[in-house]
Amino acid sequence: MRIARNIFFAVFVTWFLACSLVGRPVLHGDAREYILQTQAIALRGELKVDPVPAADYWNRTNPYDLELGETRPAAWPLTESAQAGGGFGALYPDRFGNYRYAHFWAYSAMVAPLYALGHACLPGMEYASFRIFNSLFLLLPFLLAWRKGGSGALLTIMILASFSPLIPYTDWAHPELFCLGLVLASFQLARGRRSRWFAPALLGLAATQNPPILLFFPLHLLYTASGPERIPWKQIMITYGLGALVGLLPVLYSLYYFGVWNLVRAVGLADIRYASLARAVHFFFSPMVGACWLFPVCFLFLPASVRRANAVFVAAALLSVFTAAWASSSTSNFNAGQVGALRYAVWVLAPLWFIVFSGAADLRESRLRQALFAGAVLLNVIMIVVFKYERLPRKDIRLVAACRRASPEMAAWYAWLRYPDDIEVLVENILGHELPGARQFDGVYIWNLNPRRSLWIISRRAVERGLMLSRPMEPGLCLDARPPGSLAVNYKDGTAILRIHAEVGYARHPVWGDYLLAWANRALPATGQEPPWLIIR
Repeated sequence: MRIARNIFFAVFVTWFLACSLVGRPVLHGDAREYILQTQAIALRGELKVDPVPAADYWNRTNPYDLELGETRPAAWPLTESAQAGGGFGALYPDRFGNYRYAHFWAYSAMVAPLYALGHACLPGMEYASFRIFNSLFLLLPFLLAWRKGGSGALLTIMILASFSPLIPYTDWAHPELFCLGLVLASFQLARGRRSRWFAPALLGLAATQNPPILLFFPLHLLYTASGPERIPWKQIMITYGLGALVGLLPVLYSLYYFGVWNLVRAVGLADIRYASLARAVHFFFSPMVGACWLFPVCFLFLPASVRRANAVFVAAALLSVFTAAWASSSTSNFNAGQVGALRYAVWVLAPLWFIVFSGAADLRESRLRQALFAGAVLLNVIMIVVFKYERLPRKDIRLVAACRRASPEMAAWYAWLRYPDDIEVLVENILGHELPGARQFDGVYIWNLNPRRSLWIISRRAVERGLMLSRPMEPGLCLDARPPGSLAVNYKDGTAILRIHAEVGYARHPVWGDYLLAWANRALPATGQEPPWLIIR
């Protein structure tokens, strides 16, 4: 049986790699920045980015049909407006007059040797080095899990995990899969006699790209210290001290070159004040971007993975994952760049992946866990069929990409659930594109969910600039508003007039400001002559 399982696993790995390595050049999120940083390291041996040679090489070789232009002269002190411009993204001048990216360079430095090899041996194919690198780091925890305890149950979980956004993310020149591979591997190697010496450093390396990963250190320590072998505290202090030091390298780098502890925060791209419990909940449960919907394996198989011996660790893992999601919601652009679920979910869920992979080893010990496992398989297959996730291994992301989620199928879910989602997610999907910033959230946005239901979002900016919220309409329109009592509808000469009761107050979004949300008992028909502030979809 063991030989047969290994053969099936080899077939799965072959298929998995084939799906991961086949792709096309695409730019998502901050990919351009990571590519330019990698080119600076691989081709010029520099961490700084010189705009002139960088733009020259990019414009001659990139497969994305995107050209870089001239940048502004480097200026100090550091401000958000000091960005280089020219299409370079978050490139800022340091205190020595050189340009450097706001995001740390660890991911780019790891890709750089492979990129340099592609540049030397296969010119024109060098941009595929990111896909190859991402595919290898995605496969790494699968191999480690199988090496520790391959079974039919584990192979089933791995196959179902393939019908998620994991494989499409291999096309992204982004550190999400890099971080997932490192975090998962750090837990998988935490109790090895030799590997436990460097496992915390892997966690720290992942944290250099995404600081909320630092919140996993207590969980990692709990797992290591609760193992069957007693580890001297001196060894624990050394290994975790070095791991934390690796994770804090971006702080030292930013302090030296920019005089601030976090450049991303200093230029307004993130702030802990933007984080909220509501956004953390949406991180998991939003029908459009929630991790529970796009990564169901992590949640459906969790009950079958819990036993008395690991109950405390599972509870701590859930708390750590939620805390990391809360910290990740501090970004100023919560809805930016994702395949279905928010891209941070790829690595935020790593502890749950670890629990699910580990829990597949000893299902035979309990009939209850076997029943829970079978139920999870059935529900996961149903979700794949209903939500058409069978497209994802082929990297067909048309139904879940970017801001195109306001489909009739998704509208049916919102009409049934009446889920009060994050307004950034809702508005940008109603519009079909991202807004440049909070100031552009200044209208009335209406999503017709079905003929008997619509969702309204009204910006306070739209109200305060004196928009006349009226429309010819048959009587009977009712609004269930949030906050309650903040909206009312009056009729005059066949025209519905929306009344705002400002004294009731507005709901508050941590980034976009004040707004009102309402569920209406009918769709709002388009007239073909909509005023510019009214968006209907």
